[in-house]
Amino acid sequence: RKDARIIVLDMFAAEARLTFCWAYRLQFIGNKIQRVWFISGFYAQNWWKVNDTNCTIQELEMALEGILITDIVNLRTDNVKTISGMASILILPIFTVEDYEQRIHSWPTYHNYPYNRYHPYGYDTTWAVALALNATAAKLAANPELGNLTLEDFDYSHGKIIKDIIMESFHQLNFEGITGSVKFTETGDRAGTVIIQQWRNGTRVPVAIYDNSKNTLHWISEFQWKDNNCNMLWDAMIPLANDIIPNDGSKKILIVNYKQISITSTIAIVIISAFGIVFSLVFAIWNYKYRKS
Repeated sequence: RKDARIIVLDMFAAEARLTFCWAYRLQFIGNKIQRVWFISGFYAQNWWKVNDTNCTIQELEMALEGILITDIVNLRTDNVKTISGMASILILPIFTVEDYEQRIHSWPTYHNYPYNRYHPYGYDTTWAVALALNATAAKLAANPELGNLTLEDFDYSHGKIIKDIIMESFHQLNFEGITGSVKFTETGDRAGTVIIQQWRNGTRVPVAIYDNSKNTLHWISEFQWKDNNCNMLWDAMIPLANDIIPNDGSKKILIVNYKQISITSTIAIVIISAFGIVFSLVFAIWNYKYRKS
């Protein structure tokens, strides 16, 4: 009813398939409607190929063409070197994502476990815990007024003191991990990295990467816009003679003007209303008193 042009789906894969099936049936896709769809990237591979709707796989692929996908970055794609080793508080040699992948694939028990796309986060989490504990140990050693406490003294009597220092150390972390820059907000959330992709011909094409810890946006490619027959309408990278840039909203303009009466009119209305109420009460009392006359 409000002619929404940007639609964000936050649902499981089954509901998403049903939504895009209805979008195809109702023609909420293509160049005539020009709606932009956002979905999350946590769906399994070939999630749209499950036959649980009234649409064929080809129809769902047509509905998905051009949608935008936001997902976490499992392994960073830049050439920034990451932290690799630590002795005491001194950083030793650093290594790249390729080194990490070689190490994990060469591990003897690697093939005994099913694949999990989040394994790089487990690696960076281990580093975050180790760095925070090392920083806490250094702070405890540098502050003998706390009672010469160490990490080994963590118990219910000293737990709060050491816990507060550990949390402070976590908030101060800022290092380069294999999933991106690792940094935590004041509420304990990971200020992670998000990749923006566009669905083109059944595949995800990376468009941009947003680093929340640094508030930077790195462009990889450009967005494209196609019609129902997959003919190019708009390409940000290659300008066309008859470019049709998708609308981000309705062309209908709603203008709301707020009007108010003057203070003089307001006072006059209030006075007249007050007299009316008084007269009404007088007549009501008069009627009640002489109702039997």
